[in-house]
Amino acid sequence: MEAGSRYIQCFYLHDLTLSVGIDHCFHAAPYFCHCTFSFSLDFLKKILIIRFSSIGDIVLTTPVIRCLKQQLGAEIHYLTKQQFLPLLESNPYVDRIFTIKNNVSEVLPDLRREGYDCVVDLHKNLRTAQVRLGLFFKPKWLAFNKLNIEKWLLTA
Repeated sequence: MEAGSRYIQCFYLHDLTLSVGIDHCFHAAPYFCHCTFSFSLDFLKKILIIRFSSIGDIVLTTPVIRCLKQQLGAEIHYLTKQQFLPLLESNPYVDRIFTIKNNVSEVLPDLRREGYDCVVDLHKNLRTAQVRLGLFFKPKWLAFNKLNIEKWLLTA
């Protein structure tokens, strides 16, 4: 790491992202540190966070939203399903919320116009893959290995 550079660390447990810490400001318990990666944040001015459902999972994304906004001062946009809009409307760290009713094609033209520097994919499913294709792979894309096969093997 270069002196003075800003880096992000993401900690997650299973498929839920629990926190984002920049410059080690947020310390998660050791058992949350299943995966950690770093990259330079100097270019991030506009970030899209994606989590389509469910209530509890969207609530668990709030530390991510807060840390990105407070520590980067970036413009934070969020993409979710329409029925979860009330969970995010009063969040002071979210600048804009996009919602879908049936499919992501409803919002793709608007998302393309925004010109995101980074997309934080906290859902990683077929819908988010459609968003990635719809944005032509242009922004930096952060997604997490959901370990679906491993989880299935543990419960089989």
